[in-house]
Amino acid sequence: MKKVEIRNTIEKFVSKIEGDARIPLPPARELAEKFGASLSTVYRTLVELAEENRLQHGSNGRFYPLNKEREGGKGLRFVFLLGQVSEWHYTIRDILQGITRRTSHYEKGVTMVHIKGLIEQSDVLAPSRFADETTQERFLNRFLEENGYVWDGVIFENMWDDSVIEKFRDEFRRIVIIDRKSELGFASCVYPDFEKCASLVFNHFFAKGYERILTVIPYHDQYITQASTATVEVASITGIDYGEENLIDVSDFERRKQFVESLKNESGRVGIFCPEDNHAKILLDNLQEAGVRCPEKVGLISGTGVLPSRLANMTSVVPRFSEIGEQAVDLLQISVPQCCPIGIGFRTGATT
Repeated sequence: MKKVEIRNTIEKFVSKIEGDARIPLPPARELAEKFGASLSTVYRTLVELAEENRLQHGSNGRFYPLNKEREGGKGLRFVFLLGQVSEWHYTIRDILQGITRRTSHYEKGVTMVHIKGLIEQSDVLAPSRFADETTQERFLNRFLEENGYVWDGVIFENMWDDSVIEKFRDEFRRIVIIDRKSELGFASCVYPDFEKCASLVFNHFFAKGYERILTVIPYHDQYITQASTATVEVASITGIDYGEENLIDVSDFERRKQFVESLKNESGRVGIFCPEDNHAKILLDNLQEAGVRCPEKVGLISGTGVLPSRLANMTSVVPRFSEIGEQAVDLLQISVPQCCPIGIGFRTGATT
C-alpha cells in the first residue's frame, strides 16, 4: 500500500471516531497490521497528520483524534489538580502565580481544581495527612466523570503518586508533574534543582564554621523526600561525612522536642537544614524557647525561601517557584516529555 493510500485510509478511520478526543487511536503497530503496511510508514504518516493539526500527539506516545470543540476554534483547556490551598501554603501560591502569568502567552487557560481531601492539615502546626493511592484514584475517576474527557493536559502537584498517574496516562494527552522528579517516561516534570540546593547548604555551613550538619524531616511527602535524599547523594559524591543517620524525623511535637533537647548536649556547632519554611520557623522558635543560641551554637537554613523565612530573617535557599509554574505551562505545549530542574538562589539571614 502506497503512503498516500495509507494516509487516506487513516484519515477515513479517524473521521469515524473524530470528536471523541478521549479515545486514542490504536498503536501504530496495530494499524500497520490492519492496513498491511510497514510500521515506519504508518508512524511517519501519523506524525505528519499531527504536525498538520489533524491529530493530537500525546506525551504518552499515543495519537488522538481532534475534538470537535477544538475544530470550532474554541480550543481545549489544561487543568491543574491540586489540594486545597491554605493560608500557609506559600510555595503553591507562588507556583499558581507563575501558571497564571504564563497562560497569558497562550490561547488556552489552565483551570485550577482544588481537590478536598488530597491533603488535610488543620493548621500549620498540625501534621499533614495525604490521600493514599486508592483515594487518589477515586478522586481522579470522579473528576473525569464530572468534567468529561476534554482536557489537552494536566498538571499534577507533587503529592500525586506515580502509580496512580500511570493508570490514567491515556486520559490526558500531556502530563506535567511539579515540585518533584518522576521516573514516568510519558510525563514531564519540573522541580527545584535539589542537588544544587544541597550543595549550597553544605558550602554555606562549612564556610560559617559549623562542624556537623543535619537535615530535619518536618513531614513526609515526595518534595521533602527528594530534597533530603539529595543531601545524602551530594555528600556521597563530594566525600562529606554525612549519611542517612543525619536525616532526623521531627514530624510531630514530641520528636521535635526531643531533637531540640539533644542539641543542648552537642559539643560543637551544628548546622540544620529544614526543607520547608513554616517548619523551619517553628523549629527556630523552639530553639529560642529552649535557650539554644542561634546562630552561635546552632545554624539554621530554610529550604523554600518564601514569606515565613523572609519575615524571620532566616538564611534560606530560594527555589524559584513561580518559574516552576511558568515552566509547567510551557511543558504542556510540547509533545515530547522533558524533566526540567529549576535554578536555586540563596539568601543569607540572621540564622547562620
